[in-house]
Amino acid sequence: MIQQLRPTIALLSAVALLGLANSLLFVLLGVRMAIDEVSSEMIGIVGSAYFVGMLLGSLYGARVIRRVGHIRAFTVFAAVSAIAVLIKVLFTVVWVWAFMRVAAGFCSAAMFIIAESWLQAQATNETRGRTYAMYALFGTLGAGAGPLLINLGDPTGNELFVIAALILMLCLLPVALTRVTNPSMAEEKRFGIRALFALSPVALVGAFSAGLVTSAMSALGPTYGERIGLSTAYIAFFLMGMRLGSFVMQYPVGALSDHFDRRRVMISLASCAATISFVLFFTGTVNPIAVLVLGFLFGGVNQPLYGLSVAHANDFAEEDSFVSVSAGLLLGYGLGASVGPSLAAPVMGWTGPAGLFLYAGVILVITVAFIIYRSTRRAPVGTDEQGHYITVHPSLMGSGVRLDPRSAERFASCKREDANLG
Repeated sequence: MIQQLRPTIALLSAVALLGLANSLLFVLLGVRMAIDEVSSEMIGIVGSAYFVGMLLGSLYGARVIRRVGHIRAFTVFAAVSAIAVLIKVLFTVVWVWAFMRVAAGFCSAAMFIIAESWLQAQATNETRGRTYAMYALFGTLGAGAGPLLINLGDPTGNELFVIAALILMLCLLPVALTRVTNPSMAEEKRFGIRALFALSPVALVGAFSAGLVTSAMSALGPTYGERIGLSTAYIAFFLMGMRLGSFVMQYPVGALSDHFDRRRVMISLASCAATISFVLFFTGTVNPIAVLVLGFLFGGVNQPLYGLSVAHANDFAEEDSFVSVSAGLLLGYGLGASVGPSLAAPVMGWTGPAGLFLYAGVILVITVAFIIYRSTRRAPVGTDEQGHYITVHPSLMGSGVRLDPRSAERFASCKREDANLG
């Protein structure tokens, strides 16, 4: 297996470093703006700016890649990302930070697209599943470890910004030095929002809801921790705990959803996440251990909702449209993520830091109500007709759509059926 994955190690290392830098910056900016007493509304705008950039990058980044090639494009995007970080050191004006976050989000999405398309070109049907798993693992490890780096310096100083910029510059070295040739990059089709809603309303609403909640937690979680009095170390562990909870729960959730109506699993998870949210809001707990435990549980039951949405849509999709359906759902997630922090921030301003979880709880309750309603309007897919659940990570804005082994499995299955009919 190591021999088979050796050509991709450079790309996987770049993905890990990119996730490391991005997650560090989320924590650093949230804590820094909270210490500087920036309003919740402005912090939300800065948080949304990154996801707006990611959405734009996922839509238009491929044009740049096709024009100049993968290596040059990755080098440029990594350099621009590092420049955007260093400009934050020179200018502490929050509106400048918001603009730089749009640029950073665009570059991050484009770099994930480059990594995925490159890995896709290297993978075969036999190695696709392992390649996808390693891509998800490296990305998760990088994003999960990033918050811990905030303990390396003072959030009110410039050292952590410089560290983030250095990591971004480091991530281009494995790619610039790789001997892997540039792959060809085909045009990518997406399902429109209307077509997706017609195919599976639950999947589209689930993906949109996941974007609304997950982006708000990423952008405003550090601010919540700072304003309830958590130390910088506890804030880092709180955010890492949510990602760890997601990592731990992915397999059992996937196993359940492959044997039961996925909508029931989504209802159960969203209900649990809403309950945890309301507990954090109404108790107003500031006990660090309680916050860490509840954060871990929240991540475990909230984060898999996007993967369940993709799997549910896949159960209804035609064999040749899986990639376009998944790309369309990623667009739905991105739309939710683009506005999530800006919607959550005013709630925090009105009700206090724990308002972040009031916002999340309300979104999740609405999602549960919609799924319950749709369950009365459409019969469930038989478990023998369902596809397999695959862990997806929308924070890797590309989410493995190009690498997802289900698309290859379906294509191979379709070819076998055609051969049998012939």
